[in-house]
Amino acid sequence: MRKQITWIIIGVITLFVIFYLVGQEQTPDNPTLNESAIMPDEYMRNVDYYEQKDRHAISAFNLERAIQSIWKLESDVDDQSFEKLENAIKGLEDVHKSILRDSVDSERLRSAFEFALNNLAHAELEVAEMYAETNHLDKANIALKYAQLHIKNAMLFHNPYWDQNPENLAIEKQVFLEMDSLLENEAVSPVEYTMALDKMIKEIDKIIK
Repeated sequence: MRKQITWIIIGVITLFVIFYLVGQEQTPDNPTLNESAIMPDEYMRNVDYYEQKDRHAISAFNLERAIQSIWKLESDVDDQSFEKLENAIKGLEDVHKSILRDSVDSERLRSAFEFALNNLAHAELEVAEMYAETNHLDKANIALKYAQLHIKNAMLFHNPYWDQNPENLAIEKQVFLEMDSLLENEAVSPVEYTMALDKMIKEIDKIIK
C-alpha cells in the first residue's frame, strides 16, 4: 500500500514537472513577449479608477507598480526605446508626486498615461520589427499584439467629452486598424511585414515626439 502511494506521489510530481516545463516553453522569458508586457496598462487603469474614488494612497501604490513594470520591460528593448520609456516614466513620476499631494488633475493624469502607453506601443513595434527582420514572425506577432493592446488602452484615456488632441486619437485609430490588418494577413512576407511595422513606428513617432 505504501509503495502504491509512493508511486502515485511520484507520478503526480512528474506530471507537475512536465506541465511546468511545457508551460515554460509556451511562455517566452522575454518580458516584451509575455504577460509582463501588459502589466503597466493594468496598473495605470487601476490608478485612474482609484483616483476617481479619491483613494490616493492605493492609487499611488498602483502607479509605483506601473513604473516598476515598465522598468522590467526596459531590459528587453533597444537603446532608443529605452530612452523613450525613460522619458515616459518621468511623466509618470511627476503624476505620482501630485497624487501624493492629492492635487493631480484628471486631464494631466490621462495625458501622461496616454503618452506612456504610446511609448510602450512604440517599443513593442520595435521589438516586432527586430523579430520580423530575422524571419521570426511568430514572435513578431506576439509583440505586435501587445503593441495593439497599448494603443487600445491609450485611446481609452482620451477624455470622452473633450479631446484636446484629436490628431493623436486619429493616428492611434489608424495604427490600430493597420495592426489588425497585418495580424490577419497570414500570407504576408517578412519584408512586407517589416515595411508595415516601419510605417506604424513613424506614425507613433508623430505622437510621442
